[in-house]
Amino acid sequence: MNVTCVDAWKTKEGKPAQDGTCNNIGCIPSKALLQSSKNFDQAKHHLGALGIMSTGELRMDVAVMLERKNQVVKSSNEGKLYLFRKNKVQFLNGLAFMTRAAFGLELDGRPSW
Repeated sequence: MNVTCVDAWKTKEGKPAQDGTCNNIGCIPSKALLQSSKNFDQAKHHLGALGIMSTGELRMDVAVMLERKNQVVKSSNEGKLYLFRKNKVQFLNGLAFMTRAAFGLELDGRPSW
């Protein structure tokens, strides 16, 4: 059996990226930012009870948080592409439609097989 994953999503650099909204602007990046926010809250409000004290003002560097989020998304995309190659899953970037003739696949208006 041949398996193909088709996704039209592109990275901000214009490179193909699978997993669409969830991986690129939805769940994964949101969770990365949420983790940073939770860690900030822990440090500011809860670590004192564990004997961990801050001697200076605790502040958030949003630019660093956003760069970390971008790296998490990039790493996730690269990891999935690696698994696709390892498991012989073909990845095509574009929009696809199933055709009725021999269950073919049409990618961006062109027959794929």
